Amino acid sequence: EDHILSFLVNYYPDKQFKLESQTSMRINNQPAIAIKYKLGDTTEIRELVFVTVSESKTIYTFSFIGGSACDVPEIGLSEQTVFEHALETFNVEK
Repeated sequence: EDHILSFLVNYYPDKQFKLESQTSMRINNQPAIAIKYKLGDTTEIRELVFVTVSESKTIYTFSFIGGSACDVPEIGLSEQTVFEHALETFNVEK
């Protein structure tokens, strides 16, 4: 967790980083941390999910920036549902 928080501050060095929430979870039986945050005075909440695969000492990162530019409401597809599906189906083959 310390590595992730230090990464976030350095990831956006020119913008004010505001942590909204931090949640520990499991994705495909792997430990994960979901971070929701804002940059500066924006109302847009962004999300990063870090999945740790300890056997390979690898951290996978999923990033979501709220929006609807790529939504296809006619078929019930949104950027948020695609992001959630990516997390739900994430798999590491060993």
